[in-house]
Amino acid sequence: MSTAGTVSPRNGLEPGSDEGVVPTRPRLGGYGRSAAICSAAVLASRLALFIVGQFAQRFVGSPTGLGAAQNLPDFWIRFDGIWYMQVARAGYSLSTDYLGSGASDVAFFPVWPLLLRYAGDLISLRAAALILPSGLLLIGSVPFHVITSRRLDEKIANLSVLSLCFFPGSFVFSAPMTESLFFLLLVATFYYLASRRWLAACVGASLLTVTRVNGAAAACAVGVAWLHDRISIGRTSTMWRELLLITLIPLPMCLFMGFMYGRFGDAFAAFNAHRYFWANQPVWPFHNLLYVFYGPDLRGRLQSGVSLIAAAAFILQWRSFTIEEIVLVVLTLLMTTSTYVGGLLSTPRYLLPLYPIHMAVGSLTDRYQWAAVLIPSLCLINGLLMVFWSQGATFFI
Repeated sequence: MSTAGTVSPRNGLEPGSDEGVVPTRPRLGGYGRSAAICSAAVLASRLALFIVGQFAQRFVGSPTGLGAAQNLPDFWIRFDGIWYMQVARAGYSLSTDYLGSGASDVAFFPVWPLLLRYAGDLISLRAAALILPSGLLLIGSVPFHVITSRRLDEKIANLSVLSLCFFPGSFVFSAPMTESLFFLLLVATFYYLASRRWLAACVGASLLTVTRVNGAAAACAVGVAWLHDRISIGRTSTMWRELLLITLIPLPMCLFMGFMYGRFGDAFAAFNAHRYFWANQPVWPFHNLLYVFYGPDLRGRLQSGVSLIAAAAFILQWRSFTIEEIVLVVLTLLMTTSTYVGGLLSTPRYLLPLYPIHMAVGSLTDRYQWAAVLIPSLCLINGLLMVFWSQGATFFI
């Protein structure tokens, strides 16, 4: 199945349309079919990962320390998930005394812990932490399947959803971290951007900026889409209103920084925490992506290799994507491969929610015979990483 090579600036996610209007119904027969396919993929992947993790704990041993799961409900709650739950439970603090790590919870952006907190008021915080991530993954996967079906076809959409659910490290989609929420917001933002519904797209982008740091890449992509329209179609009667909406995208981040200033006297506390408490160090662009070839740390080399697979898949299919999607992926790669802390790169976690990567993997698998083993191979790597996750090892956090 061939993919489109040229994308109209008015159609975004719809390379086959010149009207700039998203069709009201996908070709595969509506959201119901997509929901059924995505439900099966999400449930099967979560069950498979859970079984792998439980067998690993039973036959390899149960972990202790920061990544420990002392009982069954805590199986997914570890690493950064513990931090987000701490913020949801007690709010932000500038304390550096957390298991002697010298870290601070102000480094974690507010949208996800706020959602956890409000959901926890309805059920319980632990229940929310266990239910919400997989639920958001399922909700986001349905429009992702529809979008891919419209652009390519149903088979590639199915393969893309499999990539989303089984890509190495995809178990974090069921952990109380930001990946599921970021994926859902990203799909929604670019869905509305496709038909140039600027208000909805800008609201989504603004929420992304206070969900994870690479939300800034999505905000830049929205701005690039506006500039692309100006170059391609010139002035329009609504262009200044659209520009105003784009300039308001950073507003939630400004409010968060204002809160940090009022609470701690440091508007840049979240960013300073990454630098001083978490010891993040700037490195050359794409350093983490190429670490697999020269890095001494096994964890870093593994994470670098997974990131390189994701980047390579996208590069091979780059002609299938809009200029704003290319900006999103390239800026995310630049941001996340230019920061290094020990052997822990975390780059794959930032790439996992980027739907164009999974769309590229699905398209490659369908188009090329040599790529038929791609998704099964990624599943095996994911299972191996799940073993380490179940043991509390920091191979992927």
